[in-house]
Amino acid sequence: MPAATLWPGDVLEAYSQNLTRVRVIVCGKRKYAVVPGHIHAHLREHHAELDHAVRCSIEAAVTGSGDRLARSLEAVSYPTPDEPPIAGLTVSPGARACTAQQTDGQRCRYACISLKVMKNHCHTVRGWNNPRSRGGRPSAESYAAYDQQKPWSDGRLCQRFFKEGAWLKYFEVSHGASADPCTRG
Repeated sequence: MPAATLWPGDVLEAYSQNLTRVRVIVCGKRKYAVVPGHIHAHLREHHAELDHAVRCSIEAAVTGSGDRLARSLEAVSYPTPDEPPIAGLTVSPGARACTAQQTDGQRCRYACISLKVMKNHCHTVRGWNNPRSRGGRPSAESYAAYDQQKPWSDGRLCQRFFKEGAWLKYFEVSHGASADPCTRG
């Protein structure tokens, strides 16, 4: 799935690609999305090699995009787990995806890299408790119970739009071929 990408040569053409679907703008150099309110600082810090007029035109295009770009975390449109990886973003293999059902009947779309973070999500949000007791040598039965009861799946692919802060969120993508195999993380 293409996303809007900041490329120095054809930045405004790339900017206009498929904004209605994902509602983010992806920096091709850094391989992550840029929060619209941070575009000025991002261009100054990571694209100082661009002419000032080009940086100003990019900033003006982002500022003038209206509701085509997400201005809040809730407005970001995340892909579904059956969609292919988004070109230009790093693909992280070996991720974990929550498989619990939500109250609306849909599968939870929480994804992360860390086992500890996934266990915390499943415990606090889903009410899951680890069936393996602490201490001692775990039995084969406790391993089997753990594998059967864990409300997540391992070995998934995921991506993230934003690098840090409140906007950081991983999302699962399909194991289909990435549009850009060089972006595997």
